[in-house]
Amino acid sequence: TEPIKPKRKAAPRKRAAPAEEKAKKFKVTSKNKVGILSKPEIEAEVKTYLMPGAVFLAEEEWVDPRDERKYFFITAEHGWVPQCSRKDPSKIVVEEQISKAKRARMEAEQAAAAAAVRAKAKAKAVPAPITKEELEDKVLEELE
Repeated sequence: TEPIKPKRKAAPRKRAAPAEEKAKKFKVTSKNKVGILSKPEIEAEVKTYLMPGAVFLAEEEWVDPRDERKYFFITAEHGWVPQCSRKDPSKIVVEEQISKAKRARMEAEQAAAAAAVRAKAKAKAVPAPITKEELEDKVLEELE
């Protein structure tokens, strides 16, 4: 008998009407054109292309569980745009465009989180000072 292959999560088939607040803005950062695919798979048929510098709205994001590649769905073209090159998975060819306000908010959140981590590490690393009397009392308690 053949081994049972684990089922992989399929790309979503039915889609709700795109909501502008859910849509994210992306830009082709590659020097080469990027294919819009019929399915969110590297081997899928190329329906058309996005030129370098093209900006588009993606209503949905999907990660292929087999190789962890991301794909973005464009309703207008009814196709999927890969985040990275189909030939070189380490080459990012599409990046999200973030507004200055959102970028500033994200940087502030990251700075606050880093400060909290540093403060927590500092609190753990440096014990609070203790007086001689407190130390003597502590030793006596442990001896009793």
